[in-house]
Amino acid sequence: MTNVSGAYRRIRRFLRRSGLVALSLLLAVSLTLGAGWYFIPLWLPAAAKMILPADVDITFTGRPGWRQGAVILPGFALNRPSCAWITARDISARRQNGAWRILAGQVTMDSACAGERAADVQAPLTWATLDNALPRFTLGISRLTVAPWQSYAGGVELEHLADGARLRYRNGQLRLDLALRDRQLTLNEFTYTGETVPPPLAVPAPPVFKGPFGLPDTGAAAASAGAPVMAPLLLSGALRIGITGSMTLSPQVSLPPEEGEMTAGLALPDGTPLNAALSWRQRQGELVVADGQTDIRLARLPWKISGEDLQISDGEWRWPYATQPLSGHIAVTLARWQGGLDRLGVTARMNVLTQGLRGKANAVLTVGPGPLRLADNALDFRFTGVANQGGLSLSASIPGQLRGVITDPTLAMLPGALLRVTGLISEVLNISSARLPLAGVQVSSRGLSGRLQAILLANAPGYGHFTLHMDGRATDFLPDRGQWRWRYWGGGNLAPFEARWDIKGRGSWLANTIELSELSSGLNQLNYGLAGVVAPRLSLTAPLRWRRDERDPAFSGVLVITAERINITRGGYLPRPALTLRMSGRTPGDFNWRGQLTAGAVGPVRLNGRWDGQRLRGQAWWPKQPLRVFQTLLAPDLGITLRAGEFNAQSAFSAASGQGFLAGGHATVGRGDVWVGETRLRGVALGLSYRLQDQRWLLGVKQPVSLRIDSITTPVALNNLAMGLQGYYPYDERRPLTLTGVDVDTLGGSIHLTPLSLPQRDAAVLSVKSIEMSELITALKPKQFAISGRVSGELPLHLNDPAGYVRHGWIAGDGSMALRLDKQFADAIGSRNLATGMAIDWLRYMEITRLRADVNVDRDGDLDLLAHFIGTNPQINAQREVRLNYHHQENIFMLWRSLRFGTTVEQTLEKQAAATPAGTARGKK
Repeated sequence: MTNVSGAYRRIRRFLRRSGLVALSLLLAVSLTLGAGWYFIPLWLPAAAKMILPADVDITFTGRPGWRQGAVILPGFALNRPSCAWITARDISARRQNGAWRILAGQVTMDSACAGERAADVQAPLTWATLDNALPRFTLGISRLTVAPWQSYAGGVELEHLADGARLRYRNGQLRLDLALRDRQLTLNEFTYTGETVPPPLAVPAPPVFKGPFGLPDTGAAAASAGAPVMAPLLLSGALRIGITGSMTLSPQVSLPPEEGEMTAGLALPDGTPLNAALSWRQRQGELVVADGQTDIRLARLPWKISGEDLQISDGEWRWPYATQPLSGHIAVTLARWQGGLDRLGVTARMNVLTQGLRGKANAVLTVGPGPLRLADNALDFRFTGVANQGGLSLSASIPGQLRGVITDPTLAMLPGALLRVTGLISEVLNISSARLPLAGVQVSSRGLSGRLQAILLANAPGYGHFTLHMDGRATDFLPDRGQWRWRYWGGGNLAPFEARWDIKGRGSWLANTIELSELSSGLNQLNYGLAGVVAPRLSLTAPLRWRRDERDPAFSGVLVITAERINITRGGYLPRPALTLRMSGRTPGDFNWRGQLTAGAVGPVRLNGRWDGQRLRGQAWWPKQPLRVFQTLLAPDLGITLRAGEFNAQSAFSAASGQGFLAGGHATVGRGDVWVGETRLRGVALGLSYRLQDQRWLLGVKQPVSLRIDSITTPVALNNLAMGLQGYYPYDERRPLTLTGVDVDTLGGSIHLTPLSLPQRDAAVLSVKSIEMSELITALKPKQFAISGRVSGELPLHLNDPAGYVRHGWIAGDGSMALRLDKQFADAIGSRNLATGMAIDWLRYMEITRLRADVNVDRDGDLDLLAHFIGTNPQINAQREVRLNYHHQENIFMLWRSLRFGTTVEQTLEKQAAATPAGTARGKK
């Protein structure tokens, strides 16, 4: 018993001591594990150095945690000496169904940092080795961002399970679904939808994640390998690309796929659908691009791999969608293409064939040889040759470099870059030479930058030739983006107007605002229609500014047009005309305008109107002002002096291509006092309505032009003149000008002219009514005779009749008339012989009971008047009738100029009396 109890006690002491030791070891291990867990951010980076490349280190953000059976890690970063390579946040990992399930909230990678190569791996990596080395896992990343493609950030799901590997990628523009099994890679889906040149730095808002692994729910599974390409979808201003296919990978990871077939569908922004097919086997293959609707082959690019180079030789392309079909050949060599963009070298050559009115032309684009990198590129290119289209010919010699990041490159033009254009643009403009020096210009997605120049020499057949220069500088300029400032100058001639012109100024295009800050343009003269303008000039008093805002566009500016004078054909002139126009509206094709016109003392004339892009409309109001301000409009040789009176007018006008200039309105003159030579016109009143079209005036639109004059002071006084005028000037057979009638009171009677048309069709009749001959004799002031009594008559006027101006006209006495001969005149005639003396005695005083005269005037102005007088001489014998036949010939043009009608009659009577026998004058009961 004693031995048993001793043994029991020894066992119990041993177990007690063993428990204490085990508890101490467990506590030590727990403390060690806890400390190791707590200090993971300190020791794990050092431990990871043994498996990471020598130039890569890892840092942790915060300490790991444990939540619901998953390890939670706030974040970590893999860094290289000069950059941050990979940064991850919100990471969790757990073991589930025999595989690791890893989730990450956000992962950011810098592709430029990945370009720094680690030490080369000695043994080549195979897909089998990689498959065996990697554990079974699923990786989900809510947002993966790879610089510099931040705009394509999206969600990633990567699986590596027993049945193979699969990769899915989703964002707003890009969708990718890849599956790999036993070296068979299947592209189930690749679609891109977006702008043709997506902004490389635009980062879209994070998507809302609802699917497994934090990815968006994509709905139905992607199409299997070999399924038809998704139908292209054309978006406004966007394109869509869809690709499917499969390939067999080489055993080694670094080697290209052994064979495969890929098909793609593409919709261009203009709606053109394209299909592409890529097939290869071993180290050669072919890419074919065709029209998706017509199956026209657009490109055939056979390629092969030779050593480290990928070569495309004898490639062909065509583009039938341009204004003329384009075609050519292409050859490309990509050296060290498997080494990534860090080692990639590019050599390419492509030509384009064109044909126009100037024949066939060829232009060539060469690229390289040189490296093509992700960033910091300096790849040379050159575009040389000629392109013809229609009547235009474009020749270029443009050396340049592709610079910057490959996803957002800059094309820099080198010294010697020049573009030339010659040829006929349209029927009215022929470019003799247009030179665009491009040296120093840079083109990128941000726009144009550098010095922009242009020198244009052109001529317009029938209009003249001109030269224009433009020189400026742009900074990241695209329409309505960036900045472009310029100055311009030039000149030429305008043959139709017999004028030389010049222009100069400055302008800018800043963001969405175009501005002409300076403008000065003028001509030495301008002859058009009935007017000739001396030294007209156009300038700005306020900048022309156009804000091209779709929601709130605006256009404004103030123009001033001046000239030294305006000469009127067959008239006078306007001194120092000046027109000021203020414009305000939405666009240069949609604005209202108002202005003011002055010319010396004439005006101001108020104007307003509208320009709608096709037609100019306007109205003008001429205020009431003294008539004498228009004195300069009258030619000096007219001998017209404006002494008093008032004038006012208003007009409407329009101008458009194919229509010319149209105008219409009315003008009035009141209380006018005008001298015409030595003749004075008092109480002049004019009412004029008109239209002007094709340089032809229509006078009296609805009713004839009305002219009234109270009195006209001449040797023969005229009173109450009234006349009307209606028709066209210049006139023709279809559009005559008609003097609708003339009425005037004179010599105690009146004169009336029936309507007279020009050109004349029917005779116009000049009617004389109750003219008092004594008043006519008083006005003519003859000394040898006097006559009293009234006469009337009709003179038919024929302005175009070869037979004469007046044919079969007549004048007759209205009643009793009296003729008296001056005593000395009669005595002198009668003293010559007895017979003449007896005849003259009967004519010393004669009471005329009947007077009738026939009048004719030929085309030379020769008057033929045959008059018959019947009367008595009561002083000798009141019962005896005296008959006198009087024949007179005279040129009325000379007669009117001399106004000596009385003297001519006296001389005629003297000759008649001297030649008439005594019995010619006889009495009759």
